[in-house]
Amino acid sequence: MPVLTPAEADTLAFLETDQPALVDRYLAALRPARRRTLGLLTAALLREGLVPVDPAGDIALPDGPLRVRIDGEHAFGRPQIGAVLADDRELEHPAELLALLIKAGVGGGRRWEDLATELSESVANLAMSYACVADRPVRSDLPHLQFDRLCAEGHNIHPCGRARGGMRPAESFRYAGECAGDVRLAVVAVRLDHLSSTEVGDLVRTVYPEIVVPPGYGLVLVHPWQLEHVIPAGYAAELAGGTIRVLDFRIRSTPTVSLRTVVTDRGLVVKTALDLLITTSRRSISPATTYNTPRLGLLLRSLIEADPELASRAQVVREVAGACFRPETGWAGRNLSTVLREDPSRFTADGETAVTGCALYADGVLAVLIGDRDPLDVLAEYAALLLPVVLTFLTGHGIGLEAHLQNTVVVWRDGRPVRLLLRDLAGIRIDRTRFAGDFEPHPDSIIVVDGPQGARHKAFYCALQANLAEVISTMVAEFGVAESDCWDLVRAEAHRVFDRLETRWPDRAIPDRAAMFAPTLGQKSFLRMRLHPGTGDAYIQVPNPLHS
Repeated sequence: MPVLTPAEADTLAFLETDQPALVDRYLAALRPARRRTLGLLTAALLREGLVPVDPAGDIALPDGPLRVRIDGEHAFGRPQIGAVLADDRELEHPAELLALLIKAGVGGGRRWEDLATELSESVANLAMSYACVADRPVRSDLPHLQFDRLCAEGHNIHPCGRARGGMRPAESFRYAGECAGDVRLAVVAVRLDHLSSTEVGDLVRTVYPEIVVPPGYGLVLVHPWQLEHVIPAGYAAELAGGTIRVLDFRIRSTPTVSLRTVVTDRGLVVKTALDLLITTSRRSISPATTYNTPRLGLLLRSLIEADPELASRAQVVREVAGACFRPETGWAGRNLSTVLREDPSRFTADGETAVTGCALYADGVLAVLIGDRDPLDVLAEYAALLLPVVLTFLTGHGIGLEAHLQNTVVVWRDGRPVRLLLRDLAGIRIDRTRFAGDFEPHPDSIIVVDGPQGARHKAFYCALQANLAEVISTMVAEFGVAESDCWDLVRAEAHRVFDRLETRWPDRAIPDRAAMFAPTLGQKSFLRMRLHPGTGDAYIQVPNPLHS
């Protein structure tokens, strides 16, 4: 058995007591979990310029270089790390690399120490996720939520993709969709003069009429982790004074690929607030999100329905209601808040399967969906769905969609991607210089930007780097196709889309095309943002595979 970090030992102790059948799988999964996390960390340090690099491409330290073996490079300058060696000894854990950097004075201080803790927790959680999904069946006809349960890995390039700072191993196991996936939502009554909207309560009561709401109160649904760890102390005065009341009612739910979004036993999709650090941000829900997203859903749906090119390719899975605690300013408004969303399963017909984009790079999923079809044909079909939607919204309407894989549900039929379901609109960007629709955002919104660059950043990064790049990498690994051939298909489709858009909006399509095919594109510096929180989004420029 390998020497365990404290996080790995805590997880092992939980499994030995509570899930002994998973112990051997967990121990076997530690090595791949460590290697993946170490690789992502090393790639991020190099890509974001956080470590000195010598002419050989190794990490330059005063006592000698850390040799980095790169086994290949994917699009957008993403190295495939084979190994990191110190004095010819291969490092096994990301914490080892950080310790060497801190010792050499490259990094240091509280934030680097916090990062080391998060990396160790992420490794332990990732190994547990690998253990949980190991024997799950992979079939093309699985229900939507069963595909979500195959998603062992978190963020595609963030090294802390499975960190859930603040959750104990037993809680990670219980609440994560890829593990036990058992969530009992709490129903919390909030006095109406401290609640932004009664919409959530009204809809919940139509589905759960047996809930008895005290007169003068509305409802917010609360994740059990939040109820245990955040509400008692954070809202102590409101609980004592009766402003909020925890009702004696729980709603059995199953988490989606997103830890905080669940589907209840009667089909409600609920996005809950979690005051947890997951990747780069705490997953509370802002008052602006509870207000904006139901209205944005109506807006985007109307734009799609009015355009046959869009309507044949995509549908919007709407947020239908939102509510938050008042006053809305500060911490309290963000941590007692709820958004209700439509169920993606409602948008499929007989013979169709809805698959969250994240599941496409889970082991074996693309293979069973595609069957014996040519992967390049499937990629061309997928690009012909995604790019016309993203680029038409950007160029025609000034809206940068956040169409990364977690927000994109792909509908499949007979081995073909036939339609996209777009969800979770909280992170879109609206360019006020182009947008001409009827939408008045919440006053504290960050989604409205001045000029097209902010919308382009959002649209291009999410569609290309956080969506197509992962689908292509998976196809390269599973089917042996050439990555250059894949990007040739994407480039050709993008040009076809812009050719059409130039006939409708030439003054916008021409600069958008130039920006999309520029030599470099912006990519979020996730690690730098983690080490320097509070400074907003940071970007680096990476090579663009569409440029020729």
